[in-house]
Amino acid sequence: DPDLTFHEDPLRMLRAARIADELHFSIEPETLRAVERNAERLSIVSEERVRDEFFKLLATPTPSVGLWLLYGTRLLDQFLPEISALAGVEEVFGYKHKDNLSHTFAVVDNLAAFSPNPLLRYAGLLHDVAKPATKKFIQGRGWTFDMHEHVGKKMAKDINRRLRLSTSDSIYVCKLIRWHLQPIALMDDGITDSAVRRLIVTMEDMLSDLLMLCRSDITTGNQ
Repeated sequence: DPDLTFHEDPLRMLRAARIADELHFSIEPETLRAVERNAERLSIVSEERVRDEFFKLLATPTPSVGLWLLYGTRLLDQFLPEISALAGVEEVFGYKHKDNLSHTFAVVDNLAAFSPNPLLRYAGLLHDVAKPATKKFIQGRGWTFDMHEHVGKKMAKDINRRLRLSTSDSIYVCKLIRWHLQPIALMDDGITDSAVRRLIVTMEDMLSDLLMLCRSDITTGNQ
C-alpha cells in the first residue's frame, strides 16, 4: 500500500523521484497519486534528511527528470516553494516572458553536463529564484527582472538556512547567484580589462564554477 508506506516514511517519496531519475524508470500511476496525496507528510522529516536526499537527486545525470516529478506531485512545495513559484508565463500587450521554471530545470541539466558537483547544480536551481519578486512589465522595455541577482542572494541565504546548509556552502551558493549575470555583461562593447580583472579577483577559485553557471544559463538559441 503506497499510502501506508509514504505515511510511515515520507522520505521515500523523495527517494522514489530520485530512483526514477537514476534508473530511467517511470513511477506507477497509483504510486504517483499516493505521493501527491501524502506530500504534506514530508513536513515531519528533518530538514537535514530532506536536504541530503534532495542533493542525491541533484547528483543524478539528468536532474530535471526528478525535479519535474517533485513539482508535479507538490513535493517541491513542501521544502522549496520558491522554486515552484517560478512556474507560469504572463502576457501583457502581446509580450510574454519565458517560463522560468522550465528554464531553471534546463540550467540544472546543463550544469550536470559540465560538473558532477551537486552544490553547483543547487546554485543553478536557485540562480533565478528572485524573478517572481522582481518581475515588472515596463513599456518600451518589456518584461524586466532588475536586481534579481541581489534579491536572489538574500532569498538564497534564507533558503540555505532553512535547509541547514553549512556556512561555507551557503556563502558559495549566494556568491554564485550574486554574480551570475556579470560575465555576460562583460561581453558588452567598451568593457575594460580592469573590469574583467575585478571579476577574477572577486570570484577567486570560484571563477570556473561561475563560468559554468553562466554557460549553462544559455538555454535559448542566442549563444
